[in-house]
Amino acid sequence: MSKKNKILIGALTCFAIMVIVILAYTAFYFYKQSQVQILDENHFFVEVEQDDTIEKMAEKWIKGCIEQYMVKYVPYKLSITDYEIINITRRDEDYVQVEFNLKTKAKNSENLANLFIATTDGNRSIECQLVLKPEVIENLNLSKKICFVTYMVRPATYDVMIYNQSGQANYDQEYHSFINRKKYEDANKECTYKIEDGKLYLTYDYSNTWIEVPQDIYNDILDEDEYKLEDQLYSINKNITYLSGKNNIYITTDQAQNFQKINFNEQGDIKFLYVPSATEMYVVVGADYAMGRYAPIVYLTENSGNSWNIINDYNNLGWLSYGSFFTALNENAIFLIDPKGDGSYANVMVSYDTMRTFEDLVLPDGTFKNEVDNGVLNFKDIYDTPEEVENYNGKYKLIVGQGSDGDYNGNDKALYESSDGGRTWYFVEEFTPEPEAWEG
Repeated sequence: MSKKNKILIGALTCFAIMVIVILAYTAFYFYKQSQVQILDENHFFVEVEQDDTIEKMAEKWIKGCIEQYMVKYVPYKLSITDYEIINITRRDEDYVQVEFNLKTKAKNSENLANLFIATTDGNRSIECQLVLKPEVIENLNLSKKICFVTYMVRPATYDVMIYNQSGQANYDQEYHSFINRKKYEDANKECTYKIEDGKLYLTYDYSNTWIEVPQDIYNDILDEDEYKLEDQLYSINKNITYLSGKNNIYITTDQAQNFQKINFNEQGDIKFLYVPSATEMYVVVGADYAMGRYAPIVYLTENSGNSWNIINDYNNLGWLSYGSFFTALNENAIFLIDPKGDGSYANVMVSYDTMRTFEDLVLPDGTFKNEVDNGVLNFKDIYDTPEEVENYNGKYKLIVGQGSDGDYNGNDKALYESSDGGRTWYFVEEFTPEPEAWEG
């Protein structure tokens, strides 16, 4: 064999050995990688001491979770070379916020950043902020506990959760809706009110002049976080204005220059107030409460609150739902709308003698053709939930909806009218409610 051939065979043998070594090491490396067990946040746990605080448990858990990615043979893009816990803060009884930094082996470790709900700067560094909810179970070793994390999100997500759970979201939505509606409606009102910076103001001249109501009256009729007067507990006009809280009534007959306090010391919280004069007042109170309903009692004073007499009560009216409401179009027509059950229908009654007696308001029978299947429907089978009644240029208008279970023709409503003070009614039309002007 020539020397040249010997050199060639030697070189090929070395190359083959090198390939075998590389393949063997690669196989060994991938085998080792396959043996690395990394648990996600839903399954990872650590042991904690019986007396560890929630902050200490969160610290141990996040350290243990991070250190899974620091062992040998972790995939390159998931490998962490170092970390630092910056701050641990209790957010509330069950939640802890942890701020920490990670140093990564890969320059751009997006996969690793995603695991910790963070972003990478592309320079081997990840800044993390997490809110955790540590929970523990007893270990067989009675001196230790097992700590899991059942909730892990960014602080902004946690803040949204708390915002929604606290009811603040609903409060803010209702507040902004009310403010927009009131601003629209007040544009054409001669007499109205506003609440601004913890003060109550009245106007009698289309908002040109605002008169501040004494602060002690405001404090007596409104809670600190309330932004509106209860619809059934106030009336503002040039002749007489009355404002009420749950127990006291304030009257002014000189456009908020002076107020008279009427002490109402009878049983129950005021639900509705009708004041035809400074001496004559009708008050509906809730005397007892159970299962979302209250027992109404109607009181009358004819001497500015010096004495009160009961003129009607729950024996005649029955127990009313919390959502029931009265509307006084005048002393000869006071309406009571009382939703029932789950809101799928409502009763409506009317009093022609200032709440001494009530009778059911009777709407006319009538049918119309159902264009879907050429059947015949009765008005009152579809429109069974009276919603509001108002006086419009001497005619009473009653809007009747379909209740919470109605879906006929896109939740249309029915309009009824009365020309004789609410004693007889006639069907006017079906209509589809349009978005309110203040809703955009």
